[in-house]
Amino acid sequence: LCRYNKGQVPEIGDLESYDNELIDLWIQTQIKVLEAYDQLQFHNALENIFIFIRAINKFLEMCTPWKLAKSEAPKDQSRLRTVLALCAEAMRLAATILAPILPTVSSKILAVFQISAVTWGKSLTWDNHILTGRSITTDALILFPRIT
Repeated sequence: LCRYNKGQVPEIGDLESYDNELIDLWIQTQIKVLEAYDQLQFHNALENIFIFIRAINKFLEMCTPWKLAKSEAPKDQSRLRTVLALCAEAMRLAATILAPILPTVSSKILAVFQISAVTWGKSLTWDNHILTGRSITTDALILFPRIT
């Protein structure tokens, strides 16, 4: 994300079918994770969160933003911006819902998007515009420090 669009989260453009699949997966994930939290089944919550995170990775592999960035075609540049924005939003949501289990990791990820506090409610709703225009910083972002 930092390499493209001058280090800012771009605006989401036209969505393709697999874009909507990622959004739909988030809705399902949110329901499953919140139910697991209510039942104090944190292992199930974590499992579902990581299914969503793996789906973000698969989405990136399928959309190949590194290839889109090399193209000068307006359609590819528009698609690149949409892919980046969707991934940013997906990571924001994953980090937010991770907070009860991994609060430090969640805070570090959210800090990338200049979000300082986790709040429930609307912050768990997919929002195509909440991150638009935010600068991204990865200064010394180490989620899991090496144990020596």
